[in-house]
Amino acid sequence: MDVLDDAVIESRLRATSSDCWGTLWSAADKVLASEGPHSEWIFNSGQQPYIRYSDEMNVLLAALEGAGVVVEFPWRQWDGLIRYETGHGLADAPVAESARVLSAMINSERSVTGTIAHLLEDGTLAVALERLRTWHSEQPDRPEEPVLVPDRAVRAADRRWWRLRRRS
Repeated sequence: MDVLDDAVIESRLRATSSDCWGTLWSAADKVLASEGPHSEWIFNSGQQPYIRYSDEMNVLLAALEGAGVVVEFPWRQWDGLIRYETGHGLADAPVAESARVLSAMINSERSVTGTIAHLLEDGTLAVALERLRTWHSEQPDRPEEPVLVPDRAVRAADRRWWRLRRRS
């Protein structure tokens, strides 16, 4: 699996619906504006410690997936989490780099518990989301996709077809 080309990632982001973007921005605002902790270490006797994330953080993670921001690429070999540590340089990087950072963050959490909490704490998550928001605001407005309503003749033909189908 190769690192996706920046243009491919941008194209994927452009295809995201305005509803998905709205959900993402709402979730991001709640996480970034909140003073409270968004993670809690859980220690149970006889088990590995793990992190439980806040409901707000879980909504944000789902919104990132829903908006198509999470992309598949060989994130284990990618040096972006080190290169953009504390978000340094990410605001000026192509938006695809923010998508890669967010994707690597989510994927890394499966192997290294606490990755998301660390990137929230050091500011990388905030910078990646802000870069994404800036890019999105710079995009020309897309006209809403027209809702196609079949004309009367097509609807009548459909009704006839269903009547015939029920008889057989």
